[in-house]
Amino acid sequence: MVFVFMNKTFRLLSASFLMLCPILGSYAQFPQRISTANLYVQREDQPDGGVFLPAPPDTSSVAYIDDFVQWQWGKSVRPTERGERASQESASSTYEMARIFSEALGIKISRSETPAIYNLMSRSYHTAEQASKNPKEKYMRIRPVIQFNETPTGRSDQLESLRTSGSYPSGHTTRGMATALVLAEMAPDCQDTILRRGFEYGESRVIVSAHYQSDVDAGYMCAAACVAAMHSVPDFRTDMERVL
Repeated sequence: MVFVFMNKTFRLLSASFLMLCPILGSYAQFPQRISTANLYVQREDQPDGGVFLPAPPDTSSVAYIDDFVQWQWGKSVRPTERGERASQESASSTYEMARIFSEALGIKISRSETPAIYNLMSRSYHTAEQASKNPKEKYMRIRPVIQFNETPTGRSDQLESLRTSGSYPSGHTTRGMATALVLAEMAPDCQDTILRRGFEYGESRVIVSAHYQSDVDAGYMCAAACVAAMHSVPDFRTDMERVL
């Protein structure tokens, strides 16, 4: 009787594991969160966007008119193919950066096939992840999707997360453009295409109403400041030399 019970239990556990395999396989595509020890520059040592960036436009200011006009443009684009791509690009990870910039580079970037490039890109991406945090926490700007009581159209955007995190500057844009700047330096023959994709990755955040245009513009600035700081680090220069 005990043997029969254990045999049934084993079969149930085996079936459960087999059902989980596709999920685990999909999850494995995304790298685990990188250790702060692997960042090229720690958050406290990076240029502080809370200091060098201006405050975001107030809703009563003339500067806000441009943000509003760009928000309207983004809304008009959402039903198009470009809008669908913007929705897909709400996902943000090293894996997603590899997917986006593989086409611009003309090669498939992956941990297994291009480990040196993937390592450089991953460390740069996660270093840039820190670059927008100070100004985000300082200003805690309300996002347009909240301001205009919209439903998120970015596939990976969650309303509560958008509600509780600052809009200025755009973290997606900071990470995407920092990755683009590093890859453009690595592959100057493709730099125009790479930088264009970095620009469009930020533009996508306006289309899905996760950010105003001024948030995205500030994200471009944070990315440039972060990459400039990375150039002073021997680890970054060594990793860059490995892929040149």
